Amino acid sequence: MSCLENHISDIVRMEIYLDSQCTFPIPFNVSSKSMALAEGALSGTPVAAFSLSPDDGEFVMADYPMVKVSDTRQSAGVVYEHDIQLSVTLRRAEVVNALEPLYLQDFHVVFTRDDNTKWLSRSLANTSVCNTENTESSSSSLTIKIKLSSLSALIALS
Repeated sequence: MSCLENHISDIVRMEIYLDSQCTFPIPFNVSSKSMALAEGALSGTPVAAFSLSPDDGEFVMADYPMVKVSDTRQSAGVVYEHDIQLSVTLRRAEVVNALEPLYLQDFHVVFTRDDNTKWLSRSLANTSVCNTENTESSSSSLTIKIKLSSLSALIALS
């Protein structure tokens, strides 16, 4: 039974980090609405970074990504499903190569909204999946679809 569905549409930047590059002060199995990150909590560089106004090394998003968070009540408690979708039109082959390290790995997604706040989609172990879909037409694009399960909706980072 789905109780809540939240769509976020003002995301200007998105970074994907392998779980092995993250040190969070709260265990993944604890629900949280906000989290203060210590220096180096997201160590290293993200596997891939996407932006509407990219810096060096970032991929250009064709438009704002779609982020949907739904909660489902289960016997073990509330589980949040995070569905993320974005499109890129430039450097599509490079994007596919950049996302390869995510295969069968746990990862988390950090969003920057247009008000410069940062939010985290934090996955439970063995629930992160990233797929790509090529669309060939007059305006070819690559659609990236990310699904993960969490014990929290989006977590505000500070």
